[in-house]
Amino acid sequence: LVITAEGTDVPKELPPGQFPLTALMSWFNGLGNYEAKIHVDFPDGDSFDSPTLPFYLDSLDKVHNQIVRLVIPVKRQGVYWFNFVLGDEIKSRVPLRVIYQRKQLGEAQ
Repeated sequence: LVITAEGTDVPKELPPGQFPLTALMSWFNGLGNYEAKIHVDFPDGDSFDSPTLPFYLDSLDKVHNQIVRLVIPVKRQGVYWFNFVLGDEIKSRVPLRVIYQRKQLGEAQ
């Protein structure tokens, strides 16, 4: 994700903001009750958890899809890790790199 600030008075550091995100989690090959969530690790060491989403798998050949909509606070550049968690176990991880670019234009007249 590249965030570009352009103008005559561009901040040196990335201003705090928010990033809307939609993720799809697909779970299969199990029987019983489960809980899933997305755990986000921020570059500064902070973290964030989505709400826990309970679901039930009643057959080994069925898939349970969960669409998760999040708004992630973006405070700085770096890698934001999205951990897909089933129960207490991380099943997959996806990185999102945030880059801040400044485009300083000429001084205002």
